[in-house]
Amino acid sequence: MTLNEPIIEINDIQGNSLAGFNKDFQDLLFFKITQPDTAKKWIRDLVPQISSLNEVLRFNNLFKSLRVRLNGEDPPGLAATWVNVAFTFEGLKKLIPEEAEHFKKDEAFSQGMAARSKVLGDRLDHQNWVIGGPTNLPDFLLIVASDKEDLLNQRISSIKESLKVNGGLELIHEENGRTRKDTNKPGHEHFGYKDGISQPGIRGLKSDKQEDFLTARLIDPNDERAQKFSKPGAPLIWPGQFVLGYQKQNKEDLVQPDPDSDTLAGLPDWARNGSFLVFRRLQQDVAAFNKFIENMAAEVGMNSDLLGAKLIGRWKSGAPLIRAKEEDNPPIGNDEFTSNHFSYVNSEPAIKLTQAVGNQEIPGVEGDSEGKICPFAAHVRKLNPRDVRSAEFNRTKMLLRRGIPYGKSFELAPDEERGLLFMTYQASIKDQFEFMQQFWANDFNFPADGDGEDPIVGQKDNDGEKHTFKLPEKDKNINFMQEWVTMTGGAYFFQPSIKALTDVLTV
Repeated sequence: MTLNEPIIEINDIQGNSLAGFNKDFQDLLFFKITQPDTAKKWIRDLVPQISSLNEVLRFNNLFKSLRVRLNGEDPPGLAATWVNVAFTFEGLKKLIPEEAEHFKKDEAFSQGMAARSKVLGDRLDHQNWVIGGPTNLPDFLLIVASDKEDLLNQRISSIKESLKVNGGLELIHEENGRTRKDTNKPGHEHFGYKDGISQPGIRGLKSDKQEDFLTARLIDPNDERAQKFSKPGAPLIWPGQFVLGYQKQNKEDLVQPDPDSDTLAGLPDWARNGSFLVFRRLQQDVAAFNKFIENMAAEVGMNSDLLGAKLIGRWKSGAPLIRAKEEDNPPIGNDEFTSNHFSYVNSEPAIKLTQAVGNQEIPGVEGDSEGKICPFAAHVRKLNPRDVRSAEFNRTKMLLRRGIPYGKSFELAPDEERGLLFMTYQASIKDQFEFMQQFWANDFNFPADGDGEDPIVGQKDNDGEKHTFKLPEKDKNINFMQEWVTMTGGAYFFQPSIKALTDVLTV
């Protein structure tokens, strides 16, 4: 089957959306616009620092190739510092009031996260949010990321210095994201589980050259699954699910795009190559989580590591329960192919990879249609249901996750605050992020009736309501009152194209 995948405008799209910065050090700077005309000049002067998708892709490819030569070690001396920018609806109204009117038709974005907190089930009153509430709503966000903390600090200092010269802006909040290298667990969030394992592949080409794919295709082309996945467990998604102006995923077909989708969602032409960005500041109560696991494990008759894996759907190494039923298996967790080659309802046959990755054959695995291995309400089964109900429909809800931890590890500073700076990119906040939060994470009856809410990010907006998590193998419901993750701030943003920054937002 021949597919006409689109050429992605990699020099116009900001780099964090489709490629991901994936840096160990990331600061988020939140600004209020006080003088729109002066702010426009400041933002226009910043544009040369904005990192394009092309820039990020080229660096990432070089980094990966050097890492292979160095037997998995990070190449010394290779570092980059990147900047991206995104605007709230309020920010767009200040800079381009007439053009901003077009965004009113986007209900979620124009209302903002605080107004949608009831829909999302957020329990903390948005009046008390550290950012994004009625008294501290930002107009725009800078994401600054680097491989080296000293390089990051230099760029942040330069940005702050520039504010002193007619910036027309006020820096109202700052967040510092850091990977957990202090406990030798890079890629692990504060509860101790490897994060960011499963991401979709993105259809599209980087140029007019045949097979110059944005996402490398690593499955043997003789396998029909090569039309549906970029690598085991990474479904190929049409780029319009994440960036405006391109074809979207078809909810009835895993391969062909939606022929009737409005690629710009009714927005003006200059919105092309832009994405909507969700930011949520998720505070994690590690002590309470650990205590619950320890106490409840004894009650249900399993060890605490296994119960934790049941709640998450993966062990701390990242190994999925589907492949490691009774105990953790770090070699599987560290294998990007084996750790994602599974489904929930159906069995997955063995799959052969391309010569580029050594013609490996990844073993098949049985499914778990009854949820006795990986519970229906497990975090990863809730938010990436794979083949549960409709794989075609599920793919229309996928998004690109770009989170990073904040705060020191619990082992080093138990009394300090910590959590996750959660970020996602999508073409529709309402149809993707909000849908997943409202109808998957928070839904007591998804994917199976009565199996409970997502135990990690599922929310009830009323204090005193119990959460339920069903363990089908024990035929037992686990009930608990406390949420271990609290939403303490956030906002919805639009990340425009680089061309839109120069030709529309700053003129």
